[in-house]
Amino acid sequence: MTIATGEQALASDVIAQKVTVAETEVFASAAGPIAWTDINLSAVVGVQSAVVLLKIARIAVANAVFAVRKNGDTEEYFTTNPTDGTGIGMACSNTFNGYVVVMCATDSNGVIEWKVEAAGTTWTVDIIAWWPAQ
Repeated sequence: MTIATGEQALASDVIAQKVTVAETEVFASAAGPIAWTDINLSAVVGVQSAVVLLKIARIAVANAVFAVRKNGDTEEYFTTNPTDGTGIGMACSNTFNGYVVVMCATDSNGVIEWKVEAAGTTWTVDIIAWWPAQ
């Protein structure tokens, strides 16, 4: 019998973590916030730290920018010029009714923060999948 140690044990633990496929809407076709605002995902991921794979849809607006980050993070991760690449939590699509998939960590309560570039733009946020961030 071989006992995994160090990096082998870590890799084993990571592989063993359960990924949950959710496809659950957590923000429904409404105006996105222009200041950092919480989205509580605990109804889906539980009250725990998790990594979420999000599908973010921007409805009937081209070139609308959004950003996501872990709740409590103070890094800005946002610019209205998506070519600046200020953070992995920012994305933009230049077609109407575009969808972008991003990954984000939650805080220990299952909460993330997000904001959008323009007031009045309509957004939908779905969790595609998630796994505990242990």
